[in-house]
Amino acid sequence: MRIALNNLNSPYKTPTEFATLSQIFKGVGVTDVMAYAGAAQFLQNKDYLTAAAVILSTEARQAAWVASAVNKIEPWSGTFNVPLTLDEVFGLASPFIKLCPTDQSTTTSIVSLTFDNCNNSLVAVFLTGLDMVTVPIKDGKVVIPASLRGTVYLVISDDASGKVSDVTTVAGPALLQFHFDSNNNLI
Repeated sequence: MRIALNNLNSPYKTPTEFATLSQIFKGVGVTDVMAYAGAAQFLQNKDYLTAAAVILSTEARQAAWVASAVNKIEPWSGTFNVPLTLDEVFGLASPFIKLCPTDQSTTTSIVSLTFDNCNNSLVAVFLTGLDMVTVPIKDGKVVIPASLRGTVYLVISDDASGKVSDVTTVAGPALLQFHFDSNNNLI
C-alpha cells in the first residue's frame, strides 16, 4: 500500500516528528516491512513472491537507515520481525490516513487499557519477532515482561493459550517500542 503525502493525517509538524512517523511506517509495515512479511502467505505466484522479497529487503534497509541515521536509535528490532495480519496492519495505519476511520488506534508513550466487563480470562500477547509472550490480565492490569526489546506489538486475546488471530483478538495491536543499545541494555 502506498500512501500519498497529501492523504496522511499527520499530527507531526517538525522534521524530527515526521522522521518518527516515517520510522513507524517503515518498521511497522504500514507500507512496508511487516506488511510484506504477513502478506507473503497469500502470494501463490513465485514471481510475485520474489518481487515482494526484493521489495521487503529494500524496505528493511530503508527502515534501518531511518532508525539509525535519522532518529539515532538501534536499526533493528530483534532477531526476527513480526509478520502482521492484514487487519493488524490496517489497524495501525488507519489513524494516519485521512480516508480511514481515525478512532481505530493511537500512538502514545503511555500504555493504558480499559475494558468494560473485563474478566480474568483475557491475556496480553506480546508479539516480538517470531515469538509470542503471553501474560495473564489480572484485575485489569498487565505486567510488561522485562525481556522485551525493539518493536513489540501488544494484542489482547480471549484465547488463554495466547493464540492470536482475527477471531481471538479483543483489542490491538498496539505498538510498543523498547529501545536498546548494542549490549542489549534498554535506553
